[in-house]
Amino acid sequence: MATSLESISGCNTVWMIGNNQGGNCGDIEFGDYSYKLKLAKWSKLIQNVVNIDRGCCFKIYTIATPKNDLIFAGFIRESQNLLPYKLNSFYVIPDGVSLVCSQYFGYHHTEYYGAGYNGHKQLGINIDESEIPQITKIEGIENIHKVCIGASGWSIIWITNNGELYINGSSYDHQLATIAGDAIPVPTKFDFFKDKSLKCIDAAITSTFTMILCHDGSVWSCGSNRDFALGFENEQKTVTKYTKIEGLCGHKIKAVSVTENSAMFLEENGNLWSCGDNGVGQCGDDGQDKYSLPVKIKYFERNGIRVNKIDCGQQHVIVIDDECNIYCWGWNNKGQCGVDVGVDGDDKIDVPVLNELLSKKGVVDIRAGNQHSGCITKDGEYYVWGCNCENECCFENYDDENEGMRCLKRPKCVNEYVMECTKCEKIVDMTLSYCNTMFLVC
Repeated sequence: MATSLESISGCNTVWMIGNNQGGNCGDIEFGDYSYKLKLAKWSKLIQNVVNIDRGCCFKIYTIATPKNDLIFAGFIRESQNLLPYKLNSFYVIPDGVSLVCSQYFGYHHTEYYGAGYNGHKQLGINIDESEIPQITKIEGIENIHKVCIGASGWSIIWITNNGELYINGSSYDHQLATIAGDAIPVPTKFDFFKDKSLKCIDAAITSTFTMILCHDGSVWSCGSNRDFALGFENEQKTVTKYTKIEGLCGHKIKAVSVTENSAMFLEENGNLWSCGDNGVGQCGDDGQDKYSLPVKIKYFERNGIRVNKIDCGQQHVIVIDDECNIYCWGWNNKGQCGVDVGVDGDDKIDVPVLNELLSKKGVVDIRAGNQHSGCITKDGEYYVWGCNCENECCFENYDDENEGMRCLKRPKCVNEYVMECTKCEKIVDMTLSYCNTMFLVC
């Protein structure tokens, strides 16, 4: 008998709200938009979803016995190690559910599925269609540690457990260091860093350029250098092969993130650097319109603040420090910075601003969508704010008394709304994309 969506709504299911053009949320029956939180077909076709990522790429993580009998599929946070570790003859899933796996130390396997817009071959699915509304398995990849997808990115970078790269999608501006205009339809191995004895640990992508972070703390960039986003002093129009950012030499970088035309680099000691366009304050410094070389954001150094995590939207930035305080800056025209600075006026925020309301609650993780934002507190509360034009902030027709502009200037907790809609016991993850939001619940 066929499984109904309602009958599985309590076990690691995915719910979505917002833009679904091209099937971005994996269920074309929703039409172009979903104005109320709805159970997505991901949950019916791929039960026990373990992670959700912007760009609609889902991971299924399983541990199997040598006989290939499935014995576990559980939730794993993106920030955690994807490999199970052996502990007294058991497999334990970090930050998820642990399971006794008997004495058979089988093998691990990660499956990836995609759906939605594929006009630039960014889904890695070898189907010659610009839209793939049906949930489809992505072939040819294994032992993946991390998948890097930009909020509006047309490319995907896959990083394996041993630091090798696979790439697919658009390279229109040489952002994948391949021939301009070429679209790579399926994940393809890229040996540039392996040939230099470098292991890749992270990447950040826009529609025109990419950043690669290697194990030695070095950062390499490639693609369009419009507004100096690549971190090079000479505004060369296009960089056709990955080039080390010399301005960061001597600084051990541990994380990278990018807006549409600027970049952020987080150092191991908590210092934060930026470069590129600063027209709406996205570099976190009110000194210049553009920064051709990486500059340290003075606000954090001056106040003795150690940044712990970073994430970027289209033109705004969110960070948390090592005391669970949250700061935002950049473009705030839709309230995406979460502070009441006004909308559709002089709405740029040039320097980091502390969100006192959320910081009092202790923020442990952050999410940046295109023009909306979210965070998770230490007590498991999920907050969203920013653009709500397509109900991506989960509150139908909510405009925050902004003269009809559909935005949420101040963060709101969505736990009660999500749990009421889904009849779930708790939220275990949330992802923000272009104009939609998805929740993983159990």
